[in-house]
Amino acid sequence: MINNSEQRDSLLPPPEIISRYKELGVGEDIIKLVKKEQEHRHILQNKYQNNYRMGQIFGFLLCSLVIINIFKLIKIGLVFESYVMLISFSLLTVVICFLTRTKTSIRRRTSLNNRKNNNIRKRNFNRR
Repeated sequence: MINNSEQRDSLLPPPEIISRYKELGVGEDIIKLVKKEQEHRHILQNKYQNNYRMGQIFGFLLCSLVIINIFKLIKIGLVFESYVMLISFSLLTVVICFLTRTKTSIRRRTSLNNRKNNNIRKRNFNRR
């Protein structure tokens, strides 16, 4: 039996398959499609990096604003309120970090489990 499902790191098919497609007259079209897909991936990656940077900047600004307001509360004599604000902001930060980490971990675990299951299926298919 021939195993048609191969896992590759490249978007391009192997050279043997490209040469077959060129014989049919669609080899150049496939290469153009792969180049277009690669450009699309680069655009998405740049957008992700820009969003990540903006998140870091806004997070820093938010933390700075809260700290400045805590010092202002202490300066005018509202020490208890400043402690409440500091503790609530700290707890909120920890909860948000935990929730975002959990979502990322779940996605990572799901992706790893899918890969493992696919590899097991391929091994079982090849044994037949």
